[in-house]
Formats: sequence, C-alpha cells, structure tokens
Amino acid sequence: GAVLVIGAVCAIVWLISKAPHPGNEDFPLRYHAFWQKGFGRKQAFSIKSLFATQNGVLRHPKSVMLWLESDFEPDTGNVWVQQMRRLGVDVRQFNASKEAVGTPLDGNNIVNKKYKSVSLHSDWARLLVLYKHGGLYFDLDTLFLKDVRPLVRNYGDFAYRWVSRPGRINNAFLHMKKGGATIKELLKRAAVEQKAAGLYGFTGFMIETKPSTLKLVPDDLIDFCWSDRV
Repeated sequence: GAVLVIGAVCAIVWLISKAPHPGNEDFPLRYHAFWQKGFGRKQAFSIKSLFATQNGVLRHPKSVMLWLESDFEPDTGNVWVQQMRRLGVDVRQFNASKEAVGTPLDGNNIVNKKYKSVSLHSDWARLLVLYKHGGLYFDLDTLFLKDVRPLVRNYGDFAYRWVSRPGRINNAFLHMKKGGATIKELLKRAAVEQKAAGLYGFTGFMIETKPSTLKLVPDDLIDFCWSDRV
C-alpha cells in the first residue's frame, strides 16, 4: 500500500491487483460519491483516477454515480460537473426523502435536516445510496491507483479503522451489498440514535459495537497516511 496527498488531504489508495484490463470484468461494481457545494478540480481528479484504474468503468461509465446536493444545478455553469457528464458519469441530484423511501429511514425527519457541514449531510447520504443501490462509497479526497474489487471479493461489506481516532471506524470508504443485512442494520441503528458517523459516537461505526457482518480492511492497505500522526 502507499499514500499520496492531494493538497493537504490524505488520499485512499489500493495497490494490490494488476492494472485494469477490459477482459477482467468478472463482476460489476457501482461507485458513489457525494458533494454539496463547489465541485471542482480536486473532486474531478478523484473521479478521473477511478476511471483510470477500475476494471470495467470505461465500458460502463454509468456505474459511477456522482450525487450532488438537491439545490445544486448540475448543468448551470460548473465546468467540472459538465466534464463529468461528458465522461459518462451518472450525475444525479440527491433527494434525501426520495432515497429514504423503502429504507429503515423512510419517513424519518432526520434525513431532511439541514447541515452547514458537507460531511454531516453526506454521512446520511452515503448510507441511503448504499442501501438503495449498493456498491462502493468513496469520499472525494480519494485517489485510486488500482482496482478495488479484490477488497470486495475478500471482505464483502467493509470499512476500515480510523487510525487517528482509536475505537472508531472511518466511513470515507465503504462497500455494502444493496439492501443487505449490514447496511440495513446500520440504517436501523441510525434511525434510533439520530446520528450516522463514528465521529459522533454512532454505534454502527464503533469497532466494539459494529455489526458483525461489517468487516474491517487493514488500514495499512487503505489509508495509513495518518499513522505517523498518532
């Protein structure tokens, strides 16, 4: 494993499998990212690194879903969003109430709460889109260097330990089966606890109380750039 830095932000990378090859598409994978305001060069670079490294994405660009805040118009002037659409990315406006339908958060007012912080709103968004669509959620400070599907094959539903915050799980890089047992339990807990991130004590993302079906990928394979800071 190795780590690169984009600006002052640590990037998640994966260095195990061979470079992508069109013939090595043994199972499909859907990718999700969420952004609230000011989608720009750095966020676009994250998605471009995905296109450069993930098997099958060039053939199936709609497998990459960029979720934008519901009051953000993707076609009005943002050249980086327009570029994503030209690449074939499935750019969608995120509607929390709509995505919550049919989930354990259906009818729960917490999904419509307005937050000043992008991260607070995205904590809920990532759980909802993973329940409804399944696949890999990644924060947009992620830099992909290799295909992530070996992780999916080996771990199934996974996250990784938050190195700089002992006992907690980082939700920046998550894989969940659509409507599966893990994501269902996470949403049920979030509905009761009214929180969705380990940073705020959500039991679903605490190592001691996480769902038994949520596996932890070794953090030195994912994001060990914080290791020298703790």
